[in-house]
Amino acid sequence: MSKLLIQKTQPIELQTDKETLQGMENGLQKIVSMFDTISPYEYLETVSKANVPNPYEIKLVDQFMYKNPISPGVINVILDFCFKQYKGLNKYVLYSIGYYFSRHEIKTVMSAMECIRSKKEEFSNLSK
Repeated sequence: MSKLLIQKTQPIELQTDKETLQGMENGLQKIVSMFDTISPYEYLETVSKANVPNPYEIKLVDQFMYKNPISPGVINVILDFCFKQYKGLNKYVLYSIGYYFSRHEIKTVMSAMECIRSKKEEFSNLSK
């Protein structure tokens, strides 16, 4: 059986380099490193109360990744925003932010996190 896209991790060439990581505060360093090295599937495992991702969420994210050229690390940033802001995965928010990132060619975890931070108010009102 082949790997689902949701099981892939951030390509090495798009991961945050060690020098940049070392210059960050410890908490941010851990988050960036985690998003760079785990798959979206593993992220969903971490937020699942049963450590088993919801099949609907797996299918939703995998289909989104299939249709859009967004890197796994950037998907992790979007998932994190959804779960923190909306307490769950919201299809409309995933697609809205994902399309925005795709149009603006956001490929790295750091650029995705900076974009989420700068557009937080706009992104926070997506499902209202």
